[in-house]
Amino acid sequence: MKWYRLSELHADHRLVANCKSMCLSGPPSKHFIWPIDIVDEVSDLFGCVMDLLPEDFECAEDLYANPGRFPSYKRIIDACIQIVSCFHAVHCKGYCFQDIPMWDLFVDPQKGGVIFSRGENVAPEGTYTDVMASGRYAAPEIVTGASVPSMRSDRYSMAVIVFMLLCHLHPLEGARFCEGRIPDDSERRRAYGLGPVFVFDSDDSSNRPDSAILASCTWESLPRHMRDFFCRAFSRDALLDPRRRPSELEWMRELVRFRSEVVPCKCWDEVFLDGASAVRCGRCGALCGAPLRLEVGGFDARDPCVSIGDAPTHGARESSVALVTDARLYRSQLNRSCSPDYMLEPQLWAVSKKGGSQCAYDVRLCNVSRESWKVRFGREVANVAPGQSVRAIEGLELEILGELVRVCANV
Repeated sequence: MKWYRLSELHADHRLVANCKSMCLSGPPSKHFIWPIDIVDEVSDLFGCVMDLLPEDFECAEDLYANPGRFPSYKRIIDACIQIVSCFHAVHCKGYCFQDIPMWDLFVDPQKGGVIFSRGENVAPEGTYTDVMASGRYAAPEIVTGASVPSMRSDRYSMAVIVFMLLCHLHPLEGARFCEGRIPDDSERRRAYGLGPVFVFDSDDSSNRPDSAILASCTWESLPRHMRDFFCRAFSRDALLDPRRRPSELEWMRELVRFRSEVVPCKCWDEVFLDGASAVRCGRCGALCGAPLRLEVGGFDARDPCVSIGDAPTHGARESSVALVTDARLYRSQLNRSCSPDYMLEPQLWAVSKKGGSQCAYDVRLCNVSRESWKVRFGREVANVAPGQSVRAIEGLELEILGELVRVCANV
């Protein structure tokens, strides 16, 4: 049960009306703790009945401060993919977040699952409830009061959360951010609203973090395409013009591509291939790669089914997946409909043979979908039913959801 004091809400009790509406409409997906019943006004109180937070979930802000809680970087990427999917689900229902600070987001670090804990912070786009946005996560136009919350402002907040989880740094808190002091309200308004500058802006280096912060930041190790994408998401154009912000589907494409490039090392660290066949491990110096990869056509972001709002989109691009343990092939990578209900359904999961380590490259391709595959090797053709697997061999061809997927040498 969550209680609100009516005397502290807006005179017309917009939050009360929104909670009642959200209770009737139901959650956008299973990843939200949503109002399921309402306790009518009792004296100065109004209550929302909600489910309890499941076990194993931890506050995202705590995980941001302690990224070692994640067993691997892939789990951080998994959480980011799920976060973007949740924003997509909210927007598909015509809703947006009134406020989305990291302390309202919970993550299972072992599995990468996410839960948004305050469903009452969601409202129809264009409306404003009694919820006050948190400046550190709010879009510049919300901080300055120039606009009400919208899908476009959500895309900024989403980008901030993803950047903080992946890079362990706030995208606007660099050298210009109060120089180590506790900022006052005017300094926050300047940093987050009136004069925001991305810490790694390619055209403006005035807000670069100091060396101590950079030492714990993962920015330099990210693949080039992810750094370029962050620079686009936090460019001056995107910060000041909400229409220039990347859409959820563009984020999904980049994050899925990023996940497909993560390769484990025998020292239990991880490296990012970034288009290369192998790279040196930063911890032990070993050459890390994957002998095989999957080649698959990427989905076409120009398809009307993947267009949300008016954000610009880009065309299809071939993607490849390094075939190591825990590699996955998602439905969204197979040029299929990108409905949030199944856009992240894994169709293939790569596992090592029994007793193999996380860096074992003798992998089997497991059909974790609901449909059979057609598999060809030379003149041999077979079907792989859901739950069955086939060994990954160079030259193997799989027909998954009508799309051709090849196993190729990673050279």
